[in-house]
Amino acid sequence: MEEIILHQTSLEFLTDKIANAVLEKLSQQEKPKQDLQTEFLTIKDTCKILGVTKPTLHIWTKSGKVTGYRISSRIRYKREEIENAVKQIKTRG
Repeated sequence: MEEIILHQTSLEFLTDKIANAVLEKLSQQEKPKQDLQTEFLTIKDTCKILGVTKPTLHIWTKSGKVTGYRISSRIRYKREEIENAVKQIKTRG
């Protein structure tokens, strides 16, 4: 760590050093993943992507293979999670 002698340091120099140190620390932190645009799929669309019937999707949802989200009285599935499930199914087979 750099040592600064304060008795002969200008206020402007000290302010710049502090600002640069803060900016450096902030740039080192991981930025959280922002999921602002989550796309939800209907049961019908989810079945098409997975290549299964509605009863099979229901069984998979109950068993936890895929996660369904209740929005009002409807069940929806996150596109990203369904696409990941397809990748897992393909790698197992």
